[in-house]
Order: sequence, then C-alpha cells, then structure tokens
Amino acid sequence: MDFTFDTHTILLESLLRQGFSFCTLHSYVSAVPAADEKTIVLRHDVEEKYEHALRFARIQHTLGILGSYYFRILPKPQNEGIIREIASLGHETGYHYDDLSECRGDYPRPLPR
Repeated sequence: MDFTFDTHTILLESLLRQGFSFCTLHSYVSAVPAADEKTIVLRHDVEEKYEHALRFARIQHTLGILGSYYFRILPKPQNEGIIREIASLGHETGYHYDDLSECRGDYPRPLPR
C-alpha cells in the first residue's frame, strides 16, 4: 500500500467528493451517526515517526478533516511539541498503549508501581 503524503491527500479528497464524512473516535462513540451516513473514523497509531504524523495532521486539517492520533510514548525532546501541535489543529490525541507487548506478556511488569 502507498502511504505517501500525496496519495493520502488524493485518497481523502476522493472520499470527500463521494460524500464521506470523517470523525474522531470519541465523536463517533459519543454520537453514533445514522446507519445511512457514510462515516470514516480516521485513526492513526503513531509508533516512531511523529514528524510524519504531523504532516498527515496538517493535510487533514487543510481539508477540514479531523482524526484521532494515538502516540506510543518515545522519549524524544520534539515529540511533546508535535503532539501539542496536532491537538491544536483540532485532532484527538491519546496514548497508544502497547506496554504489555513491550514487556513480552509479563502482566505485572507494565503496571504502575
């Protein structure tokens, strides 16, 4: 699959022309659209490339589209600023929980102490 910024833009524009609407996960759960509505819940799991997530978020913002961005917390100084900027564009942000897989299934290990 082609995950380039240009292809992402073309795909979103095509979906908008076909009458699809986009929403965050929270807005979908809070007000489930009617069955005949063409709705896309746009969710992004951000693993490492925070800068790419920001570019996608800017593209979506330009098109009037909101999405949900879930971040795996990686200790890099610029990451907090990127998350804040994505949120300032109106996108939903949250924690991409993968602590259990990082701990190889050791259930007690990822729990707060």
